[in-house]
Formats: sequence, C-alpha cells, structure tokens
Amino acid sequence: MALLMIILALANRAADFMAKLGHYLSEGLHSFDVPHVELGTILSSDLSGPLFSRLCIY
Repeated sequence: MALLMIILALANRAADFMAKLGHYLSEGLHSFDVPHVELGTILSSDLSGPLFSRLCIY
C-alpha cells in the first residue's frame, strides 16, 4: 500500500521557513517561547488566507 500526499508549496510556508531557519541555528534541540516574528506573520496569513485543497490518495 502506498500513500501519496501532494501539498502545495503555498500551503507549506511555515515548514519551509522553519527548515530555512534551522540552517542558521547551532546543532541541537531548540525551543521557542514565542514564534519568530516572521513565522508569526506566516501563521497569521495562513489563518486568514485562502484554503488550499490537498490531494490524498490511499
């Protein structure tokens, strides 16, 4: 059985931002008390922005 999930890049901006941020942090576990300013903006726009359909094939 294969699972295929397509997620549009526009719907994955928060994950993309966190991955890029990881390149600038030292190695190890990092926790944040508040989201990075830019990440907060991305999350806010996700809440008020358009919905993106996601294709899931099981």
